[in-house]
Amino acid sequence: MDGGLPEPVLQYEIIDRDGRCWRVDFAWPEHKVAVEYDGFDFHSTTEHLRRDRQKRAALQELGWTVLSVVCDDVRGRPDTTVRRISTQLHRLAA
Repeated sequence: MDGGLPEPVLQYEIIDRDGRCWRVDFAWPEHKVAVEYDGFDFHSTTEHLRRDRQKRAALQELGWTVLSVVCDDVRGRPDTTVRRISTQLHRLAA
């Protein structure tokens, strides 16, 4: 929000075409943009990687744009991260 982005919905749930419920970290539902914070500890196993890919594919099938960010993006390059999100929100609003 400090970067001027609209307030996201936190832990937003999306039901895919197979009836599975997926939760995304940050969402702008009116634009179908989601941001997932990928922590290295949680996303380091084969099973977690597989589930993340299934989630991304299911959401993309529904027309969602899913951006991934890591700690370095948030702490080391916040301006770039805000720009990436803003670009998607404006691109999809046009």
